[in-house]
Amino acid sequence: MDSSNNTANYIEKLEWSLILGNSIQEEQENSSNSTETLVSNIINGLYKECLTCNIAKQIFGTELSAEDDCIKKFVENLDVNAYISKRTKEYISSDLPELESQQQQHHQLFRQLNLLCIAIACLNAFVQISWTGPNLDLESHDLLPTIIREKCNTDELNKKALEILSVDGEETYHLTPQALYLLISRIILVENEQIFTDLKTSLWWAQRVLFIQQRILDNVAGSLHDLMFQYFKTLESKLPSTNLDIYTRYYIELGLLYHYYGQDSLGVDCFLKAQKSSGFQWKITGALGKRTKFQTFDVSQLLIVANSADSKESQDENTTKKNLPDNLILNDDTLLEKIEFSKQDGQKDDKDNTDLDPHNQKNLKNKWYLTYLVY
Repeated sequence: MDSSNNTANYIEKLEWSLILGNSIQEEQENSSNSTETLVSNIINGLYKECLTCNIAKQIFGTELSAEDDCIKKFVENLDVNAYISKRTKEYISSDLPELESQQQQHHQLFRQLNLLCIAIACLNAFVQISWTGPNLDLESHDLLPTIIREKCNTDELNKKALEILSVDGEETYHLTPQALYLLISRIILVENEQIFTDLKTSLWWAQRVLFIQQRILDNVAGSLHDLMFQYFKTLESKLPSTNLDIYTRYYIELGLLYHYYGQDSLGVDCFLKAQKSSGFQWKITGALGKRTKFQTFDVSQLLIVANSADSKESQDENTTKKNLPDNLILNDDTLLEKIEFSKQDGQKDDKDNTDLDPHNQKNLKNKWYLTYLVY
């Protein structure tokens, strides 16, 4: 019983690490190594590694024979939904007969998380290709078996994916690249949501998939709107009461969803709750400084200073080196790389929010950045 609880707690910890983007420390051996690697690769943005690993190949049937009945049906009618759903259910339901019932449950937990990770990797890969960059050196159809790649070209599969992603009569943007990534993540997380019986965050990721799907539609889709808010309502009861960072993330994303649909008053309420749970403070102020290389005197510079409460999770995050891109140097003939503020005494005379110092700007919690909500 203790072993089962330990496994469940460990899986839950990995789930919330994925939501917050927190680095993980390896705690389990053997069967969990591949799962930890998946989680770590997602957090570090290594989506190609996730989607080309043995777990992904097993889920997608990448190495299946052309004689397989499932492959033949796919080639005949290009039914991506049926193929991915069948592969997903087979992966989840495949038991190891030599294991006892408790070990089977342990095995099932890791399989559910593995499947969640692959769906997340597909979603994040689509967001990276469509919004944030850089381009991903992996075509979406490369996830599928060789015979499918030979029989169906990339454009054909992408067109089919866009047709399936159209909803409520609303067409998808016809130039959307690599839509198969988004479709696969939707099939796993939304169409087959019932298989994630032991996970707490699958609906959160399903909501993110639906929001990205909404973003590539011409107009608002009512069915997506209703389903996303239904997911958020269900999620609220699953949030751990001891982690304020998770509540902050929850209310920010819910507020942005309200904002997207024009319900700004409800969105503001969510943002205020997020501000309260995070200890976030900010103000618009001014400070003397130079903006160009040839300025000989300081002038007032408009700036925003902000601060957020420290937490154990954010402290751990700040001490962990992440796979982040380097800053691009401006290298301008006139402008400085950043504003050079003067350090004159007596500038800080604001009695309100005295801990917000323009000359000592603290790092905010970088986990607040929501890749999925880029405008």
